[in-house]
Amino acid sequence: MAERHSIDHPPGSQDLSVSFLNYHRHSGGFWYIKNEHGQFIDCSDDFLSLFANQSPQLSLPAHSKSIMSHLYGDLLNDVVKYEETVLKDSNTIVLFIVTLIENTKAPLILTINGFNGFIFVKVDTLFFLGVERLIINKVLFDKSSGGDFEASFNRFEGINPFSSLNVHEWNVAWLMTTGMSKSEISVFLKISETLVKRRMGKIYRVLKLKNHRNFMHASINFQWRRFISPGVLNEPYIAILKVFRHGSPVRELVREKKL
Repeated sequence: MAERHSIDHPPGSQDLSVSFLNYHRHSGGFWYIKNEHGQFIDCSDDFLSLFANQSPQLSLPAHSKSIMSHLYGDLLNDVVKYEETVLKDSNTIVLFIVTLIENTKAPLILTINGFNGFIFVKVDTLFFLGVERLIINKVLFDKSSGGDFEASFNRFEGINPFSSLNVHEWNVAWLMTTGMSKSEISVFLKISETLVKRRMGKIYRVLKLKNHRNFMHASINFQWRRFISPGVLNEPYIAILKVFRHGSPVRELVREKKL
C-alpha cells in the first residue's frame, strides 16, 4: 500500500494538524498560544529566538513567566488584561506597544485573537528581513495604477521617506502605514479629522505621491511601517490600534496609556 502523506488526510485529522502546527512553529514568525487559564501552550521558534541572548536554553512553559516579563516589562499586566478581554469577548485586538528588550527600545504590534478557549498572539517586531521584500514584490506588487510603478518608485529605495516631514506629519504617515483610516487616526491622535486630512495632503506633496492608494503601494513595497515616528515612540507605551468584533472593525478606538 502506498504511503499516505499528511496532506492526504481529511481536514482535522491528527497527522494534518500536527504537520500544520510544526510548519508554523518553524516558519510562522513570532507567536505564542495560551489557554483560558493564562498558561502557555506553545510558541514559535522565532518567538524564543527573541530571547536567545538572554539564555539559549529558554523554553516554554518552564520559563514562560520570565520570558513574558522580559518581553513586556512594566506593560505585562496591561497585555494580560487585553488577552483576558479577547478570551472573554472573542474579539481581535491590535495593540501598539513600546517596551525595552535588552535595554533597547522595541516597538511591537501585537495581534491578539481568541478561539475555542485559547488566545493566539502574533508579535510583529517592525524590523523586516530582506526575503520579505522579495515576497511582497511577487505577491503584492500592484502595477494596475498604470505606468512602470517599480521604476517610478525607485527613488524610495533604501531611504526613510518620512525624514523630510515634521514630527506631526510623520505621526500621521506612520499610522497610515498600519492601515488606519482618517477617522481612526483622528481619534488616536486626538485631533480633528480635517487636520488629519490636511496633513495627509502635505505628506503626498512632500513625497510626490498622487493619493492614498499610491502611498499604500509604496508603503507595502518598501516596508515603511518600520520607520516609526519619534512622536509615537515612547517607552513604556501601550495603545489600541484596532478592535475587530466578530470580524468587523470597531470604529471607537481608545488611546490607553503612556507611562
